[in-house]
Amino acid sequence: MSEVRIASRLTSRSLPRRAAICALVALVPLIAYSQQPSTQETHGIVLANMDRSVKPGDDFYRYANGDWIKRTEIPPDSGFVAVGGWLDDYSTELTRKQTAELIEEAIKADAPAGSDTRKIADFYRSFMDETAIEAKGVAPLRPHLDAIAAIHDKHDLARALGETSVRTSIH
Repeated sequence: MSEVRIASRLTSRSLPRRAAICALVALVPLIAYSQQPSTQETHGIVLANMDRSVKPGDDFYRYANGDWIKRTEIPPDSGFVAVGGWLDDYSTELTRKQTAELIEEAIKADAPAGSDTRKIADFYRSFMDETAIEAKGVAPLRPHLDAIAAIHDKHDLARALGETSVRTSIH
């Protein structure tokens, strides 16, 4: 018998056996997992967070979250408490670091006027120039403050909001 025939016979005989072994190896973890007692998942409202001293009709937010608000301390280096915990803190810190690196690169680059890199650098420099900001005071806001002062009724308000939407839309 030639070597090819012998290899072919060995492969065709051992293939079903190998397939069965692979199937068993794959099924064992599934069977073990299905034998474990199911754990109750929690969904919905956490009763421990509710402040039942508040009437839901008076302030539903405080009613549903009041005890959580009382127990939770906002870290001094943050303006909020993240639901995601450390993962959210990590991703926020990573995002801050990457953003700072991009801004630093833009500032160091000698980018041509009008380029996105130059716009980023100029915007950042203008944001950090506290002397110029203080010198201008509220003058840059004056047109907006005057528009707000001109609102006397709901029709003026609707017009002002519509104009604001048009002025601030990104093109």
